[in-house]
Amino acid sequence: MSLEFTARLDDRGFDVSLTVSEGETVAVLGPNGAGKSTLLNVLAGLVRPDAGRAVLGGTVLFDVGARSRTRARTTTRSRSTTDSRSEKYDGDSAGRAVAVQAGAAGRPESPSFSTWGAPPSRSRWLPPHERGVSLLAQEALLFPHLSVLDNVAFGPRSRHGGAPAGRAGRTARLSKPAADDLAARWLDEVDAADLADRKPAQLSGGQAQRIAVARALASDPRLLLLDEPMAALDIAVAPALRRMLRRVLEERTAIIVTHDILDAFMLADRVVVMDGGRIVDIGSTRAVLERPSNQFTAGLAALNVLIGVADASRVDARRAGPESGGAGSRTPEWGTIVIEGGRRIVAATDAPLVPGARAAVAVRPALVSVATSPHSTTGTSTGTSTSTSTSTSTSTSKRNGAGISPGTATGLGTGTNVVPGTVLDLEPRGDVVRVRTEHIAADLAPNRVAELDLAPGTPVWCAFEPSAAVAYPL
Repeated sequence: MSLEFTARLDDRGFDVSLTVSEGETVAVLGPNGAGKSTLLNVLAGLVRPDAGRAVLGGTVLFDVGARSRTRARTTTRSRSTTDSRSEKYDGDSAGRAVAVQAGAAGRPESPSFSTWGAPPSRSRWLPPHERGVSLLAQEALLFPHLSVLDNVAFGPRSRHGGAPAGRAGRTARLSKPAADDLAARWLDEVDAADLADRKPAQLSGGQAQRIAVARALASDPRLLLLDEPMAALDIAVAPALRRMLRRVLEERTAIIVTHDILDAFMLADRVVVMDGGRIVDIGSTRAVLERPSNQFTAGLAALNVLIGVADASRVDARRAGPESGGAGSRTPEWGTIVIEGGRRIVAATDAPLVPGARAAVAVRPALVSVATSPHSTTGTSTGTSTSTSTSTSTSTSKRNGAGISPGTATGLGTGTNVVPGTVLDLEPRGDVVRVRTEHIAADLAPNRVAELDLAPGTPVWCAFEPSAAVAYPL
């Protein structure tokens, strides 16, 4: 089912328009408070916007206009807290989230807005249980008094027969044997058939989340909403659940809120980046996360992005550095952009840059080296110490796809892009330390950080090879 959604909530600064195609999975990324959970809760019917309209496969989920703004704001405040992250676990909202997740009404076949017999200026609000939407929250929210099988069968058993006057006919309630058979099939689909007789208290976190997925899908929702489904899971459990979701989400219309870039790459066809209640970036997963259009998205994707203007001058082949690839690979194209301060940056490009138009260069922090002098001698592939052997550096360079001469490089010479700055902070990240400056970040080995005696306030020169970066138009 395709989705067309527009909504505004004034007291949260939320103003979003979004279209989701039938069978498409969209990942929503952004920091806490960006409006991600608000988006899901409006779609699920747990929060009412001040204004907006949503249509799912021809069914109007809501159509709230300016005339009903006062009533909508009152309803929103009475049903939810001002904290979008806590609203679905607070009092009445917790129960509503459970009901929506279980898909209590099944799959309604509601008519289009025009068949309701009311003028378009009047407010319309389809109750959560009639929307055909399942919400999978961060916590499994299983019914503690029911077995696993009964939890999954809850939605199909709860479907109501008949229809009130003026409303769409609802899907008939399944018999208990039929609902149990459907639940058993979904338990098998999520690799949990052997858990059917257990109670939720007997399940691990990963098991409970798999049951929650089965329960959400057993109601055959037209739209599946997932709010950070792996946030509460152990790191060893998350990969298995991610693989399972990839399988069950195929050809299903879904929106998944996540903080994990891996979720977006593995599960989503398209990515939406939100900040401050607005969409700040949108596009195919690889286009958004590999070629971000702003610093905020670049931060989410763990990339450096330098934004400037494409230069009209031709690139000197010696300036561009060595060609990447082996036998049979095409000669790379090179582009130049001018960033703040007039500094020229050269990078590989597979799309033409229009002179004078906005463009960007993206490079991974692992491919940026740091020196405390523009004339210092340092390795350029991964910021490792100059004492690192050439063979090891070559291996690292190939692994990162840099295509650069490592180890014994002659420092920040004519073949290297150099961005001066001042160290803002040092952040340990596993076996490397991320060195952040005003414009760019680098991942260095701890011994290299110690060797350079880096600290906040230290002037540095960050360098990377043109073949380690990509330039693209904005």
